Amino acid sequence: MAAMRRTGLDGLRGVGAILVLLLHLHFEAGGLDVFKRFYLAVDLFFILSGFVFSGAYDGKLSLALIGKLAFLRDRLRRLFPAIAVGLILGAFNFEWRGVSNDVLIPAQAFQSVMLPMFWIGTGPAFPLNSPQWSLVYELLANIVYAGTIHSMTRIALVLVVALSALLYLMAIVWTGSADVGSTPGTMIPAIPRVMYGFFAGLLLRRIWHRNVGATPRRFGLAAIAIFPLALVLLGLFRVPVVAGDACIVFLLFPPVIWITASAELAPRSTRIVTEMGDLSYPLYATHVPLLGIAGTVFRPFHLGRMGSISVWSVTTVLIVGIAWLFGRAEKAIRRRMRRVPQPAAAQLPQSSPARGGWRAQRDGGGGRRPVRVGDVR
Repeated sequence: MAAMRRTGLDGLRGVGAILVLLLHLHFEAGGLDVFKRFYLAVDLFFILSGFVFSGAYDGKLSLALIGKLAFLRDRLRRLFPAIAVGLILGAFNFEWRGVSNDVLIPAQAFQSVMLPMFWIGTGPAFPLNSPQWSLVYELLANIVYAGTIHSMTRIALVLVVALSALLYLMAIVWTGSADVGSTPGTMIPAIPRVMYGFFAGLLLRRIWHRNVGATPRRFGLAAIAIFPLALVLLGLFRVPVVAGDACIVFLLFPPVIWITASAELAPRSTRIVTEMGDLSYPLYATHVPLLGIAGTVFRPFHLGRMGSISVWSVTTVLIVGIAWLFGRAEKAIRRRMRRVPQPAAAQLPQSSPARGGWRAQRDGGGGRRPVRVGDVR
């Protein structure tokens, strides 16, 4: 059976993207302090990415059913359209705000080729669209995965994950939080953040699919709800940052993903979370410049507290709607661009040459649909 898309994970992705939107809304317009810890949603994205990649690509790469260059092409085809739209929106916002060309032109040039601006001090390393840092790091993790990690034995992968977790914990203690990567000064500590998340997701998936039959399948929606609730409680009760961040990343996220991946969802819930999953990436990749444009429009007006709440609430809904429309259009374009048919499922044997590596999916059931190559984020 072909690798399957588990729609419970789509729900996690959608909730995560909305949390990141609320985090940056807090920075742009002010908001509740409980939003401040929502940066941890990025860690969930990294683990989710590794989990889904293992199911979608382990077998294809190990058996040479997709070449490494074709894999990279698929990843760029998936990631870059939304990145490009984010850059265009960010450049428009900078131009409208009257930002000097000394900043705007280098930012456009560097971010177009996925390079950070290391010399800008404490500001975002990708000033036109700050979340781009995580997309660049994820692409680098994808390249490492395609080059070596996909064929690693389970023991070797356990060692990689353990080392990455140790380095990431040290980075959290050293910097004072898990919120690293978006500024030049935190891009090095962000390396273990991405390594741990992505490779932990790979390991989790390889263990999970051997034990999926023993996992309860009725708690998926509860697991999706626990994720944002835990981040709200961190801010509400002012849990110490280092301890709270480490507990969420290392102790909460893996079981949440495990349970959600096993979930059997009702048809109505499946439709909702599938839409949330389709929304997640375009929303994540475009919301910051859209918030910036809205801030440029509203800043001259003295709206007052209630006026500000009303205006920004409507703006948030509009941003979600714009991202949804863009996602639908981009998905339709990608569908038309697919010219090479995917290998038939019958060509995939039960295991890869790597000991403890990928095996073909054995389980079917509700709430799942095929994953297409290049459609995993």
